[in-house]
Amino acid sequence: MGLIDYSKLLGLFFSFLRLGFFTFGGGFAMIPIIERELVRRKGWLTEDELIDSLSVIQALPGAVAVNTALMVGYQVAGGLGAALAAVGVIIPSFLVILGIAGVYHQVQDSALANAFLDGVRPVVIGLIGAAAVKIGRRVLHSWGSWVISLVTFVLVTGFGLSPVLALIIAAAVGLILQSATSNEDDTDDPAY
Repeated sequence: MGLIDYSKLLGLFFSFLRLGFFTFGGGFAMIPIIERELVRRKGWLTEDELIDSLSVIQALPGAVAVNTALMVGYQVAGGLGAALAAVGVIIPSFLVILGIAGVYHQVQDSALANAFLDGVRPVVIGLIGAAAVKIGRRVLHSWGSWVISLVTFVLVTGFGLSPVLALIIAAAVGLILQSATSNEDDTDDPAY
């Protein structure tokens, strides 16, 4: 049994606590901040590891922020890291919701509260778009990945296809394409 790296565990907890307090718009808006904090600043994950984690997270039920904390925390520091990262990201939401619930009726028609939300909403869209572009640069490297991405986008936004069904279909297409590619490689092998 290895030594417990308490500094890494505390770092995970406080990184996700900060993410929880300062990320508006849910888990997708966290992606650029997670990438900056855990990939570039701390070096706990590579970009490819983060992208792979995000791909798995999209296929799981539950809140993106919590799933991200669990997955990244586990990759960085095992089960205890997953637990601390998840608790860190949950605490801010819990406290904010508790606070809002207490004053909601007094501020629901407040011009200041509405102005705050009007300013935050476009930023959230920008953060999600920035994450999509950054991840897209790393993932969309073949015509097949471009086609899967664009068809999925059209089916989900234009035709209301369930994101869960889109993930299942895209995974199946990816497996079929991979199988076809590996079969082509096998037929080129003289030992085949």
